[in-house]
Amino acid sequence: AYTNNKIKLLAMQIKSKEDNYTNIKKKLANLNNIIFLNKVKLSKVKQEVKLLDKLTIKNKKETATTQAQIIDEITNRYSASIGISLAKKETIKELVDKEVYTLLLDDAAQNVLTLNVKYLKLTNNARKNLEKTKSLTQYIKNQEAQKKKYNKLKIEQKNILRKLSKEHKNYQKQLKLIISKQEKLQDLLGSSNILKIKEIKKQRAKKIKAIAKKKTTKKKKTTQKKAKTSKSLDNKEIKIASRKKLYKEIDLDVRNIGSSTKGVKISKYRGIKTISPLRNYTIIKKFGTYYDPVYKLKLFNEAVSMKPKRPNSKVYNVLKGKIVYANKNNGTLENVVIVQHGNGLHTVYSHLDAIAPTLKVGKYIKKGFVVGRVSDVLMFQATKNNKFINPKDLFK
Repeated sequence: AYTNNKIKLLAMQIKSKEDNYTNIKKKLANLNNIIFLNKVKLSKVKQEVKLLDKLTIKNKKETATTQAQIIDEITNRYSASIGISLAKKETIKELVDKEVYTLLLDDAAQNVLTLNVKYLKLTNNARKNLEKTKSLTQYIKNQEAQKKKYNKLKIEQKNILRKLSKEHKNYQKQLKLIISKQEKLQDLLGSSNILKIKEIKKQRAKKIKAIAKKKTTKKKKTTQKKAKTSKSLDNKEIKIASRKKLYKEIDLDVRNIGSSTKGVKISKYRGIKTISPLRNYTIIKKFGTYYDPVYKLKLFNEAVSMKPKRPNSKVYNVLKGKIVYANKNNGTLENVVIVQHGNGLHTVYSHLDAIAPTLKVGKYIKKGFVVGRVSDVLMFQATKNNKFINPKDLFK
């Protein structure tokens, strides 16, 4: 029961991280497109900023020169105006001087006007260039921010994959533990002649052979792949293993789990209905084929998992019969009781917290006899004539 709960929790954690991985992958793809599409534009923008920087320097020099020229012309104008004020109209020479100063004053005024227009144009160009430079610089900063965001997401993605790899290994370990429990129970049923032990061993031998063959093939492919790996990879770029790689690295033992009852036949129960082993319960895992939520592997559950609604609930024998097995602390199976009924029918009660103290092998018990107690989950199985049957078919 603990293993089932743990594997459900791990499956949820893996699902959550894979959803996060998918979300980051979409963001990375979007950012990558933006960076790629703006790559040419970014290059042009950087060149334009350099050109604007040169124009700004040139503009500053021209502005300074124009300012100096304006000052000179204003000085000249001032000097001419003083000359006019000092000139008298008494002699021809004085009249000529006055006219000369007047012409100089007019020329200075025209030059000042021209230089002012030039100065205004230069300052206006400087303002526009500055605004454009700011805009282009901001664009460059935005693109750099996009790149930083992209690299940050790549690191986050790498960390998620690292954690996923760890959780996948843990998940596979728990999955194999569940199958191990099923196989131990099969061995127990086989040793009690309840199942055909030869068929179980034959099927397992086939599985071991198939795993060994696949491991050899995988080893060869890995060696060939390493030999072909290019040495010219850019070490500066963050290397991210794809999620597909995680699935390729699934333990071959897990990949070849298949049906845990493969080789053992299933039968339909057509007998009379009887009582349930628990009074108030919820079935949390059904009998039959199911798919692992993470790897979608086809598995088979030969029991029903029944969760009592109250702790320390009594577990009842469903039909009259004889106790053929009762073992406390039976490893991963915990406490197990097996009852033999008529017409080749057997019922199995495993993961009990406690076995009834009066229960002994060889003892005949009635329907409704308390075989033990359970607080978490009862694993209830049934077989008929060396074949598994759906335990739920025994009761209403």
